[in-house]
Amino acid sequence: MRTGIAAACLALATTSMIHADPPAVPANVTASIVSTTSVLVTWDSVAGADSYDIRRNGTTIGTSTTNSYSDPGATAGAAHIYAVRAIGPGGTSSWSSSAIAVTSTFTDTTLIPRLTPVRASHVLELRDAINTLRTAASLPPTSFTDASLTSLPVKALHVDELRSSLDGARGTLGLPAIGYTHTLTSGVTPVRAIDLTELRNGAIGRAADALFWNRVVTPAAVQSLACNAGYVFAGGEGMVRRSSDGGATWNDSTGLPAGQNVTAIVNGGDGVLFAQTANDKVHRSTNHGVAFTELASTPASFTAVVGARNGVFAIGGACASVWFSADGTSWTPRNSGISGCVTSLARARHGRLYAGTAANGVFTSTNDGTSWGAVGAGIPTNSIPAIATNRDEDVFVSADGQGVYRSTDEGGAWSSVTTGDFRSLLADSNDALVAGTESGARIHTSSDGGDSWLVASNGLPSSGEVDALCSTHRHRFALIDEQLFRAPVEFRLDGLNFGSTVDVAQSLQRLSILRPYVKTIRTFRVSNGLQHIARIARTLGIKTAIGAAITSNLSQNATEIAALKEIGLSGDADVLVVGNEVLLTNQVSASQLVAYIEEVQEAVPGVPVTTADTFDELLANPSVLAAVDVVYAAIRSGASFAPGGPIAMTCETTQSILSTG
Repeated sequence: MRTGIAAACLALATTSMIHADPPAVPANVTASIVSTTSVLVTWDSVAGADSYDIRRNGTTIGTSTTNSYSDPGATAGAAHIYAVRAIGPGGTSSWSSSAIAVTSTFTDTTLIPRLTPVRASHVLELRDAINTLRTAASLPPTSFTDASLTSLPVKALHVDELRSSLDGARGTLGLPAIGYTHTLTSGVTPVRAIDLTELRNGAIGRAADALFWNRVVTPAAVQSLACNAGYVFAGGEGMVRRSSDGGATWNDSTGLPAGQNVTAIVNGGDGVLFAQTANDKVHRSTNHGVAFTELASTPASFTAVVGARNGVFAIGGACASVWFSADGTSWTPRNSGISGCVTSLARARHGRLYAGTAANGVFTSTNDGTSWGAVGAGIPTNSIPAIATNRDEDVFVSADGQGVYRSTDEGGAWSSVTTGDFRSLLADSNDALVAGTESGARIHTSSDGGDSWLVASNGLPSSGEVDALCSTHRHRFALIDEQLFRAPVEFRLDGLNFGSTVDVAQSLQRLSILRPYVKTIRTFRVSNGLQHIARIARTLGIKTAIGAAITSNLSQNATEIAALKEIGLSGDADVLVVGNEVLLTNQVSASQLVAYIEEVQEAVPGVPVTTADTFDELLANPSVLAAVDVVYAAIRSGASFAPGGPIAMTCETTQSILSTG
């Protein structure tokens, strides 16, 4: 009897194994360019899969037991077409759809809308990259109009040819079609930076840490997200994981209850985090998430925390309300004047608080939440799922299904800045605005305080809600359907560029850092990339004193003066400075310097023109003092401000010259 049962069980088990289905085909395969010889391939995990095969250009190159694979064998300047298949007890799936990575390089790595000029070199590089992709698709190279583009402007025709050539290659390779932002009309539509960026992304695939999103491989599904200083935190089942390298590696936090999902992580500032677990317990970390301790008494269901002058504010409790704690352990409600359940909370730089509600609009407090008043004239709905403030203390709200609205007068009046169903808002570490949609997994960004917006969704899935957004000093992170995605903070570079040319992206990033702290900046030449400073600073609301370098090289001086006049005529500069300490270093004579100053004054009337030199040189050359519109005297260490001292003498002499001349 037992033998018969055992045989029957064995037969049943054998039959089950024989009839087990193979795993599903891996989805969302992406190939991200790490370098010209290294590509990272990622995909969605497949239930029942034990391992995965990775294929490049038709040949299997490796196996992975996780949902990522680093290919160190890529070839510079070549097309790489990847596919993945899953292997499980029931067999092997079909190969996935393809992902491409063309390891071409481009000058002006980041093409910045309204700042980076479109150049012939950009088009020529795209032609080479697209023809490389066409070769991989067994298609002939395209012969383009105006082969050299020498001394020719970039036209709509050139971009249309690139699009047609690229679309043919992608279609042959079975890659999805590209949705282009602009329809170009020859002789009518200007070619913009975004037009070339879309072609680059379509031609080479995606570069890791370029201006689009890469999926971050996490140890488990992510249910909550927060950033604090340079760390990103991902909450999941019984665990908070922390990463200090943008999600490349993760470490587990300690002190949280096993088996309890971390439903919310909120940033308390200065290394403090709060973690809400599914059993309505709140835990606090004071060491950047290394370890958490359960708090004995807190409002349940923390959904947001913002720092204050003397403590922290949180949203929590039944019908979420605002709570305050001076020490993070004991909490008291601060809701006087708020009606309805609070859904969002933000604090401006100087302390004003804003609270959005589920059905009663926006409220604000100027006394640390002791009392609140309603604001919101101009917002078409009373449901406010998200609020953010920027460094200018403008406040932005997502009006449920009605887009993003902005107030520049502390909530007194509101105006629409973009449309869409946005559920999450972020003013990132570079003060750019980031908005995520409720469906369609779309992210929009604005780098000018909401005046203009770009769709920045390259690399994101085609569906899903952007549940949360956060940023470190280097990266933005988006949580979409339990998956984590990363993009760089716009225009962020790791270090100063001491090469021969400073690129536009670096200049914008550095000036953005300075923006909250300075009113005016000064430059010392108008070449090697510095000719863009005035335009960039103007977009950021920073005034400029733009300087031309004057040396003993008269030919170079002529080039600098011409560029200075061009900047002056553009209206971007507030003061034009002809040379720095030219007299002190004896680069040209005083009469030659005066001639340069007068040349710029004649060409650019209405903009103050000056030179900069030491006070003693200016005193010794009254013709220069008489020529300038404003005095820039270099004050060196040890100079005396006392009456009768050299600085006072300079001011007195200047006043005398200006009053008589």
